[in-house]
Amino acid sequence: MPDSYALALPRKKFFLEMFTRDISLHECILDLIDNSIDGFIRSRHVNLDASHLIATTATPEGEAIQKGRIEIICSPNRFIIRDNCGGITRSEAEGEVFNFGHSGTTAPATQLGAYGIGLKRAIFKIGDHFEMTSQTATEGFSVKVDVDNWSDRDTTLEDWRFPLDYLPGAAAPNEPGTIITITSIPRDIQALLGDPTIGTALHRVIAQTYALFLSRCVDIVLNDASVAPTAIPLGASDNYKPAVDSWEEDGVRVTLIAGLAARGESNEWRAESAGWYVLCNGRVILAADKTELTGWGAGILPQFHSSKSRGFVGIASFSSRDPLKLPWTTTKRSLNRESAVFLRVRDRMATVGRQVYAFLDSLYQSKTDVTPEERRVMTAVSQADFGQVAATGPAAFRISTAPRKQKTTARVQYDAQLSDLAKVRQRLRRPDLSASEIGRQTFEYFLKQEGLQ
Repeated sequence: MPDSYALALPRKKFFLEMFTRDISLHECILDLIDNSIDGFIRSRHVNLDASHLIATTATPEGEAIQKGRIEIICSPNRFIIRDNCGGITRSEAEGEVFNFGHSGTTAPATQLGAYGIGLKRAIFKIGDHFEMTSQTATEGFSVKVDVDNWSDRDTTLEDWRFPLDYLPGAAAPNEPGTIITITSIPRDIQALLGDPTIGTALHRVIAQTYALFLSRCVDIVLNDASVAPTAIPLGASDNYKPAVDSWEEDGVRVTLIAGLAARGESNEWRAESAGWYVLCNGRVILAADKTELTGWGAGILPQFHSSKSRGFVGIASFSSRDPLKLPWTTTKRSLNRESAVFLRVRDRMATVGRQVYAFLDSLYQSKTDVTPEERRVMTAVSQADFGQVAATGPAAFRISTAPRKQKTTARVQYDAQLSDLAKVRQRLRRPDLSASEIGRQTFEYFLKQEGLQ
């Protein structure tokens, strides 16, 4: 037995200072949205595999799914997020939700909350006082915490607990959900919440990050403005099909899609929306990436070229019931470069990506065999349904056109002395005869004289 023990307790003020330092306000708000969407996923049994998410319209029992609603109110003095996405049970609140990290005894109950830190980190970043009320159909709870007072009590692990008050279940079937109100907001966060440009940027980030969920699962309202999804610009048409590859390894379902981008409003490809999109359990963690992280210019794909590559769109979708197996960072806004599953997948991303890049590259060659018909197919590409494309199964990139007609003529051109042309006109008594007509008649004369006609 040791003579004594050295304390190795966590300290609250360390968590409050360091825990929130490297996460942005936008990322905190996205974490709170994740918390709401997780409630929807649990209560509606949503399948997050690529081939199911977009098509989610019914429960496994065949009942129609009612979309959830998430409302966010941002102001310098108060932040509120409320939803009707199913709520949190008392047992989850008492044993899991407020822990710093998951217990590890079971797989996480969340699908977007991988590490068990997002909710707490977001609350502590935004303000020094929070109230949370959550109700399922049968039960509920509320918690109120003054963070400064809570952090001052730091003697034993029991001081880390939050007090809960029990509430009854929701009064109506469409009301189970959660409300979080954060006040006592620090000055630097007040300045951000009061900046209209921050609100505009947040609207854009939400539209892109939750594009798939906004399509089918939830409506999100930010300061009374509905957020419409920014669709991944994957294109398809009757005469073109993107490349698709899908498989499962180590409990992670991977779907790769690479193809041509859907055309914009002016019927043009936009370089800013081209590149690779990476999804983890339906959440877009990387959008229109053109860096070596997804293989561009890293010996896997060529360097992204704003002209040649602007028609390229690739999607790498990872889904798992255990979100800890997914290749995302703790902020869920980028890829874990050391993730074994991602490193293996990146090589296959190159395989499907090269098929598309080779076609796009051929459009810009000085000597190309791309036909007008192929160019017409290219310009007819329109927005595709991601889930429907993913559900088609493995396929190669394909451009289908009408068979090329065999050419039966060729242009014959040569130079002749002007004096010789004048002699021909004189002999034919046609002083106005053009040089091209002279060429045609002399060619026909040769065929006739040689018995070839």
